[in-house]
Amino acid sequence: MTNAVRLAGIEFSHRHRGDLLRQVQEHPRAEIVGICDAERCKMQTAIDALGIAEELVFTECYTFLEQANPDL
Repeated sequence: MTNAVRLAGIEFSHRHRGDLLRQVQEHPRAEIVGICDAERCKMQTAIDALGIAEELVFTECYTFLEQANPDL
């Protein structure tokens, strides 16, 4: 995606995180580059609903930041 904003979802305790990521996914100039939470079970609904690829799912923040490389 050219000139896309690279966004990520972090910490899924907030119950609307998946809804916010759905809006990102639907935006033509945004790209989800990863999601991260220490507890995978908190992300599972978003993973399933949005079809997030396994290589974009992280449970360790330093690895996530290094590999996903979101726009900060």
